[in-house]
Amino acid sequence: MSNFLKCFTLITMVLMLLFYSCKTDNRNFQGIHGMWFRPPTDSVELVQSLENMKKLGINTVFIETFYHSWTIYSGENSIQRPEFSGWDPLMMTLKYAHENNMEVHAWIEVFYAFNPDYLDGTMGPVLTQYPDWLLESGDPDDPFAEEGKVFFNPAHPELNDYLISMMKELVGKYPVDGVHLDYIRYPIHSNDKQFGFDAVSKELFYKETGLELSPESIRDDVIFKRFAEWKKNNVTRFVKRTAEELKRINQDIQISAAIFPSYRNDPESLLKFQDWATWVQGDMLDFITPMCYGYTGNSRREEIRESLELSRVPVVIGLAINRVKNSRDVEKLIEDGFTDGSAGIAWFAYNWQTPVFVKTITHYFKQESYGQ
Repeated sequence: MSNFLKCFTLITMVLMLLFYSCKTDNRNFQGIHGMWFRPPTDSVELVQSLENMKKLGINTVFIETFYHSWTIYSGENSIQRPEFSGWDPLMMTLKYAHENNMEVHAWIEVFYAFNPDYLDGTMGPVLTQYPDWLLESGDPDDPFAEEGKVFFNPAHPELNDYLISMMKELVGKYPVDGVHLDYIRYPIHSNDKQFGFDAVSKELFYKETGLELSPESIRDDVIFKRFAEWKKNNVTRFVKRTAEELKRINQDIQISAAIFPSYRNDPESLLKFQDWATWVQGDMLDFITPMCYGYTGNSRREEIRESLELSRVPVVIGLAINRVKNSRDVEKLIEDGFTDGSAGIAWFAYNWQTPVFVKTITHYFKQESYGQ
């Protein structure tokens, strides 16, 4: 072989290796590859679930830690879910994850208190003990929102103290890598149903504004706007306080929030009072996970684009997998989630997996597949 051909062959091989390397780098994204996860009630199944996530290439587990007013662990400032009595799924998850180079973020459903349809028709363990922490609507006999859910009152000082103390104990007791705030908002409002007319809210609103609050008074545009701003500020103050107090315990703890995108569709936060655009402009959060669950590819991509444009902190794109029908659907989600500027993706949720999702993800990230 001539020197020219040898040189040409060598250059060709180098170029092919570079090309292959670039393609491989795409498949080994170095950001967050996360998944929301409700732990099973069996410890053997818990470990198997974590093994499965590892095989999917998941490096960040958002474990559901506080939901329906219970924690999955036993604490002095919380009530453990009865199905986990006698063992600690959070500590078990932390042990496995940290031994396998995975992060664990405690997923906290902050102001979502309970759904009476789930269990015995009560208001849940916390509201049963502290009924005045309930968020009331304009109709005191109908506090329900969003398919029967009941919410805590974000304005109630004692409720806020309780939630903060619960999270401080969590961060002090467990080496979690982050605290992930979900339901960090009021319930969705409508023209027919507004929330925040309990005695505590009325008193605090009057002290701050000098305005009387009632379902009738908010028909006045001035009072309506002041009330909306007040509710929005209640949530923002809680986010800020959470970050400040948890960082005092562990300055390296990552504080994140699952937020509704499409902020521009509700710039005054009149539906959920979740002013996340303010949170990501300040020093409150380390990253956000916008729930980009749009029903069409175009709507999802617009949600992603807006989230990236508005945020000054890293954006981990939240993607729902309950509507995927084939491998191409999954690939489209990955492509959208790993768009330029993204800090990673998070899948909602582990228990929604299908065989086609598992097969596509394991192939994409070049992982060893597992059976379903």
